[in-house]
Amino acid sequence: MGLLRGIKDNFDPPMQGWASPPEGWIGRSSSGETVTHDSAMAVGVIFRCVALLGGIVAGMPLITYRSDGTTTARATDRPEYALLHDAPMPDMTAFIWGETGMGHALLRGNWYSEIIRDDYLGLTGLKLLPPHRVTPRLIDGERRYDYRQPTGEMIRLAPREVLHIPGLGYDGLQGYSMLSLMRDDVGLYRAAHSYGSNVYRNNARPAVVLQHPKSIPAAVQERLAAQMDRLRGSSNAGKTIVLEDDMRFETLGMSLEDAQFTATRQFQVGELSRWFGVPPHMVGDVSGSTSWGSGIEQQTIGFLRFTADSWLSRIEQQIKLQLFGGYPDLKAEFLRESLLKADTLTRFTAYNVAVNTGWLLRSEVREKENLNPIEGLDEPVLPVNIAAINTDANGVVTDVQMAEQTGPAITRAQTTATDGRGI
Repeated sequence: MGLLRGIKDNFDPPMQGWASPPEGWIGRSSSGETVTHDSAMAVGVIFRCVALLGGIVAGMPLITYRSDGTTTARATDRPEYALLHDAPMPDMTAFIWGETGMGHALLRGNWYSEIIRDDYLGLTGLKLLPPHRVTPRLIDGERRYDYRQPTGEMIRLAPREVLHIPGLGYDGLQGYSMLSLMRDDVGLYRAAHSYGSNVYRNNARPAVVLQHPKSIPAAVQERLAAQMDRLRGSSNAGKTIVLEDDMRFETLGMSLEDAQFTATRQFQVGELSRWFGVPPHMVGDVSGSTSWGSGIEQQTIGFLRFTADSWLSRIEQQIKLQLFGGYPDLKAEFLRESLLKADTLTRFTAYNVAVNTGWLLRSEVREKENLNPIEGLDEPVLPVNIAAINTDANGVVTDVQMAEQTGPAITRAQTTATDGRGI
């Protein structure tokens, strides 16, 4: 578990009534439904939100950089580079590590990874820890992490042994458990789902009453009840029932439309996705908006900017603090432009602007697209109508040397102004 683990003592007493909560336990909702981690993930909206955000974060390459104040380059010689970019553990890819960790952060509020080091304190791995087994504490002003192993043994980890990425919290020590906060909404959704399942299992009909003006023998009652029970189920819809001796058939309860069953479930889709900051259309609900066009596009951009990017920044800063705390020249950043990979036109348009304004080389574009280098593409390109501006000693513009606005874009090496200065 690491070389810097503290001694196993001074643990707080366990919860009253049990040594530890049942695995995956969250609590009972006001609707009476018991909410656990597994039952919440069985709700399609929650599963889609977690998979969506987890996939976005995990799908972005996480690159380790070294900066000397003037230049920044990939620090491929650092052990952190391969761990964060390729595989944090020998049996786990970076994508699975990021996706699973985001699931922990979104549902439990905290993403814990034990920092594995060798005998020389060199980083060798990042091992995911189940968040419900970890309890962060402040002891004498220092952060510690109590971890309950699957065997039940409690150990205490020092800050240097744990990469902790908390979600939104109230004390700066740990994040809120999202499932605990949204427990009633999850319970309501599952209760509505259970109700609908029971209704359809009973032929989508409410309970019925058979009325008779006189009393009837018990044998007749049993025969009629058995006949009614044989009609239950959607496969028996449309079959005939024979009523005897002035008997009347009357339904009890409200129809699905009267109970607004469908509207309740529809409302809960938006309510659950709101907890995660995910627009409903991204979980398949387009009933409240158009399913195409600029409206959906702007909602998607807003989601990436205000929801996904906040998680990316949170992860980057925690890695900088806990993995690179002793190395101010190192940092890890996500390649956010990887989101453009699926949009070829937008990606190529961005490349075109970058190349023609001179701040991105054509050779760098080919490198980003994993294409082989071509000789002669290392010169910056500028439009022909850009030239130097001459000013006097006071900074007043005296002359603008402008090239002809004709012909294709050319390189600095190919174009020279009349006064001999390069454009």
